[in-house]
Amino acid sequence: SALLPWRTVRRNIALPMDMRVKADVAIKAAEYHGATFSDISLTANLAEKDVSGAIKAITPGQGKVDTTYKLAAGSLSRNDKGGVLLSDLALTLDGSVQASVPQALVKPFVAADALKSTGTLLSTPASAVFKVNVTPALASITTANINILDTELTVGGSYKPGINAGRDLLTVTLNSGAIDGDAWLKRLQPPTQAATQPAPTANDQKLDIAGMAKKLSLPMDLDASLAIASLKLYEQDYDKVAFKGRLIGNKLSIDTAGLEATGGNSLTLVGSVGDVTALKDVDLTVKGKTPDTLKTLQGFKVDTKNMPSSIGPSEVLAEFKGQPDNLSFVANAKALKGTLEASGVLDDLMTAPKVSNLTARVKHPNYVELARLFSPDFKSSVGMDKNFDVYASMARQGTVYTLKDFQATLGPSTITGNVSYDAGGARPKLAATLSAGDLALSDIMGVEKKSKGTVQAVTPTAENVRWSRNALNVDWMRKYDAEVKVTAKSLSWVTWRLDNAVLETKLDNGTLNVSRLNGGLYGGTINANATMVAPAGDRAPLSVTASAKLADVSLESFVSAFSGSQLVKARGSVNLDTNVQTAGISPAALIFGLKGKGTSTGKDLVFEGFDLARVSRTLIQPSSSLKENVVSLLDSSMAGGQTAFSTLDGSFTITEGVINFDKLLLTGDAANVNTTGNVNLPLWTVDLENSINLTEPADAPALKTSFRGSLDNPGKTFGRSALDSYIGNQVQKAIGDAVMDKLQDKGIMGKLPDGTAAPQNAGDVIQNLIQQKITPKASGSTGSTITPSTPLSPVVTPSAVTPTAPSVVPAPSVAAPAVTETPAVAPSVAPAPSAVEAAPLPVMDAAPAAVTAPVPAPAAIPEAAPAVPPAATPEAVAPAPAAQPSATPAAEPAASADPIGNLIEGLTKEP
Repeated sequence: SALLPWRTVRRNIALPMDMRVKADVAIKAAEYHGATFSDISLTANLAEKDVSGAIKAITPGQGKVDTTYKLAAGSLSRNDKGGVLLSDLALTLDGSVQASVPQALVKPFVAADALKSTGTLLSTPASAVFKVNVTPALASITTANINILDTELTVGGSYKPGINAGRDLLTVTLNSGAIDGDAWLKRLQPPTQAATQPAPTANDQKLDIAGMAKKLSLPMDLDASLAIASLKLYEQDYDKVAFKGRLIGNKLSIDTAGLEATGGNSLTLVGSVGDVTALKDVDLTVKGKTPDTLKTLQGFKVDTKNMPSSIGPSEVLAEFKGQPDNLSFVANAKALKGTLEASGVLDDLMTAPKVSNLTARVKHPNYVELARLFSPDFKSSVGMDKNFDVYASMARQGTVYTLKDFQATLGPSTITGNVSYDAGGARPKLAATLSAGDLALSDIMGVEKKSKGTVQAVTPTAENVRWSRNALNVDWMRKYDAEVKVTAKSLSWVTWRLDNAVLETKLDNGTLNVSRLNGGLYGGTINANATMVAPAGDRAPLSVTASAKLADVSLESFVSAFSGSQLVKARGSVNLDTNVQTAGISPAALIFGLKGKGTSTGKDLVFEGFDLARVSRTLIQPSSSLKENVVSLLDSSMAGGQTAFSTLDGSFTITEGVINFDKLLLTGDAANVNTTGNVNLPLWTVDLENSINLTEPADAPALKTSFRGSLDNPGKTFGRSALDSYIGNQVQKAIGDAVMDKLQDKGIMGKLPDGTAAPQNAGDVIQNLIQQKITPKASGSTGSTITPSTPLSPVVTPSAVTPTAPSVVPAPSVAAPAVTETPAVAPSVAPAPSAVEAAPLPVMDAAPAAVTAPVPAPAAIPEAAPAVPPAATPEAVAPAPAAQPSATPAAEPAASADPIGNLIEGLTKEP
């Protein structure tokens, strides 16, 4: 009877007579359902109202059974034929079972499918000590101690048939001090096959919620209570595990289900499910907390490779209510110092779960801290150290999800609008219409402006160079489609800023078309478009074409935004029209492959920091004091003031990333500036030379300036040699003009004959003066003359002298000039040669820079001078001055501020 199904056991057993029986049975071997039991020993003692004995056997799986039994009747009666009737039978089993391979022991008594679900758990040694009571109405485990996988389990419970609509009720209690859940889960996995399994398909990988729910159906009702003092599960240690609940029919009621750990991990679940097989009438609340979110998720085999490396603690509270086709939920989560609040509806939970009517809000106190969780090297401006707050409500219609009332605050930036996502096409498609305030895209993405204008996007794998050589990941361009329109009060990217910006883009099967990028740019406007085509295969280049038109843009702001430095400081606007193309697999390749062309124009430009009109004025009227040389002129003129230009006309070509200026001409009243050279984007260098052509004076040489070096910090040089020479000549001419003017004013020198070249320096003036004096007079003149063949004494440059007595003037041997009264201080004159020939005087290159005392002019040569008798001796002296100087000369007067004037005055002073 013990081997028969439970329902075949009768409440009463009729014995044919009143008897006493004692039996000992020994069986060498017995086979049952393919399993062999050996060395079977059975004893039985039949008393008046009970049967007792013992059963021993060697079992399949290298185990043994050793148990005692007692089958007792609650009452005894006799029938009319003299037989004995035993009623209210009760069976008690008290014994032990051991097995090296428990699976072989239970195999004859358990269905194959049920045995398969135990995996390899029953392939390790196990033992049990038990005491079981069985009655027709109830089977109960008074006590059972089970040892399996080094785990001690204390099991209790009962089995009561036909309680609820004919369904049996199984009550189970289980207690344990410690369980290694990871070892159990590993053993519960079905054994792997030696043969190679086919790769799972996409359908195989889908979560079969309906199939899982149907497996929750049991042939009996269940009332379970579980308490484990210590549990290791997914490499996490839990100090307390508890479950108390019931599965009555298909209704699941959970009084409590939870995991708790001393470290802070906890998970609790309470509520009910009206029908677990169909997930109907759900009312569940889940609450969880962990001090190490990443480790916990990894323990539950969640893929965390795209998650932040240090999430830290987190909490979640979620409620689910409703039906599988309309299951509402409310969830709140706290992690990473932020919060997530979400509510919505899960549709089609049993087949293909979808979310609809979603309202979500994500908040974090600091945007930069949040970004660094995903990119530790993320850097941005101080303005981004503000809160992050995103809110949206979502509705679903078929496969189209629409975010309404979208609002986002990212640091100082705000975004509002509507977003839709269609998951039903060949590629998911995103459509968005957004409006923003001041939208700092580079700050949001962590693209910063380095020192000296270096622009660098910082990511964990980026190279610390200006143009990264890492291959661009553009796979997303072929996985998704998108159509986005953005309007913003301002749109900024590093040094660029667009006001009232409009951006329209469309992504279709790998082609990104920026059809419109309009806005105000530094006082003017920009109208640009671009197209990018993603490669179909790996290591193929991304191709880019773009064009831009800039109108009335501030020149200074535009150059600063382009180069990251103050190359020019100017007022005025320019226009730019350019087209470019490139292709490459990395940012560096795209820059090196850049090619195109463009033109630039401008008007009414005023450049600060240099004054070309001043240079012209100085060149036209050089300073007679010679205090200004070319260096001081340039330093003063190029370090202050301003210069205006009426037009700008330029054109350029781009080849291999190098911008070559074919023409860049500034035209103005004071000067024209022609710029040639290039800007090398791959090397980030500039090599430009400016040729400045002054309008006045007409013969002024071109002034050369150059900019060379790093584009964001170039060196500036001036070419001075040509201007040095020009100014030297101008100064010498100015001195000559001044000398000649004074000589003519005093009547000492006559006007130059017609056709005579103007003197170019002081030497030329004196030479003309001497020529006038030695030229023969017209007929009728009574004065003596010196023939042109007579040589003249060379002109001696005056020097500073101390007042002394008059020097002795020796007489020439042929013809001596008249001796006149000398001034108080007279220069010494060398004796004249015997024969004098007319010869030009040496040219005076430049007047002395300073004269320490007034210099007297040489004595004038009268037209007729009395001859000196030949007998005159060298001791003949000039008449003494009216007054001799004192022994101690008087203090000299201060040097004049105009040494050239002093020189001329000395040369032209009346005797």
